[in-house]
Amino acid sequence: MSNRIRAGEEILSYCGKCKLALAHVVVALKDNGTIGKCECKTCAAVHLYKDPDNMGKKKAKAAPKDPKIPVEQLWKTALAKAKGELKPYFMSETYKAGDIIEHPTFGKGVVELVVSDNKIQALFEHDVKMLACAR
Repeated sequence: MSNRIRAGEEILSYCGKCKLALAHVVVALKDNGTIGKCECKTCAAVHLYKDPDNMGKKKAKAAPKDPKIPVEQLWKTALAKAKGELKPYFMSETYKAGDIIEHPTFGKGVVELVVSDNKIQALFEHDVKMLACAR
């Protein structure tokens, strides 16, 4: 006798709507013969099969790949590498990567990237901002 699961059989699955492990009916199988979708016999919700044994376990967080470099340090480095005159920021002006700008709210910054014809990414002492330009 085969112990393969078949459509229509009753199984135990975690129901996200009921928030409990309850009786379900198998409604679809995957190509490899494992349970694909099931229907909760309590609330009639159809969803992917969720093994009730794995529902209480939290996934381990991945270790950070690179330690975060503080924005202030990145800003100081970018400012030291930037060349040229300090330009006041105006939405109507155009900028290129490496330009040093003075924003009325964010202060002194360095244009890191020209995102599009009318958008730049600038690094300021406390944050990275997207700014409008050439309008």
